[in-house]
Amino acid sequence: MKTSSARAGQEPIDKPTAWACTITNAATLPGLGTVAGGRKVGYVQAACALIGFALSLGGLVAHLRVWFDTGEMPEGFTRGLVVAVLGLGLFASAWLWALASSIRMHRRAARPSPAPKSNDAPSSRIPPRL
Repeated sequence: MKTSSARAGQEPIDKPTAWACTITNAATLPGLGTVAGGRKVGYVQAACALIGFALSLGGLVAHLRVWFDTGEMPEGFTRGLVVAVLGLGLFASAWLWALASSIRMHRRAARPSPAPKSNDAPSSRIPPRL
């Protein structure tokens, strides 16, 4: 019987692994570090980040296409610009969610156990011969 407080399937990670997962979440793809840390919610974070990136890129291309077709900068918000801003918001929320997951990983990271003391503690003495 398992008596630890960790959830089933989630083994605690060490501090260096938690830092590597944080850097992966922040610098590459949000959610990828969460998956590397052993949490399946990272797949949802990564999907939100990829969809947000695709919407931002597609909306920006649509906005630029209107600009190039008319020959002048469109006034106000075009449909493409609105989609780009919404995609940017989705990507930013996925990034913040991955950051929160990274902080949670750091809080749950296993700390190294202290080394046993080798002084004359009662537990380290040899019992007398009888």
